[in-house]
Amino acid sequence: MSASSNACKRFVEKTSTRELLKEDGTWTINDAEAMEFDSLRSMIRTCLRLKVEDAKLLLRFDGSRTLNMRFQLPPRSAENLPKRSI
Repeated sequence: MSASSNACKRFVEKTSTRELLKEDGTWTINDAEAMEFDSLRSMIRTCLRLKVEDAKLLLRFDGSRTLNMRFQLPPRSAENLPKRSI
């Protein structure tokens, strides 16, 4: 994906602290250290693998820390995995 003014980054955000998920399953406040996802499916699979709870999908637009959208992630269940990549 090429950089543009409408670029959107996807992160997993811990609801209680607003920290972002890192690849090793720990949390950080630094976007550069956080794991960025290319699809909702990969995000859910990672959360299941790392047993992440109390988290939201964070969409951060154009590198802004103020222009964000948050969505509650589904419960930890393989039954909730989408059949195709979203």
